[in-house]
Amino acid sequence: MASKNLIDTGKLLEDLRKTAGQVLKKDVGTYAGFSEKQLRDIVKQAAELQQGIIAGEISKENEAYFSQGIKDMTVNFANTLEGLALVTVEKLWNAIVDAVWAAIEKGIGTSIQKPK
Repeated sequence: MASKNLIDTGKLLEDLRKTAGQVLKKDVGTYAGFSEKQLRDIVKQAAELQQGIIAGEISKENEAYFSQGIKDMTVNFANTLEGLALVTVEKLWNAIVDAVWAAIEKGIGTSIQKPK
């Protein structure tokens, strides 16, 4: 079967870089906004805990409670970022597969099954 349009590997590589950059830029911007707010909240809680201990307003018993709250916030932050990262990887995978398969299909003049 003669190829109708051979893949221009240089163009495809540039298209993939561009596609990946667009996905990552959008999602990294989302991460940055989310991260900033969450980190500010963690810092605020840490400062309030410290001030409460210094002022004698937080007992030893309550210190552990408030420390656990900060730990929980930190774990939740990390878990949420992990989930967001997985979504980004999925978006990146889909975008790259779409671009590669479009280039292949253009050259052969028909659709082929994409990997899952």
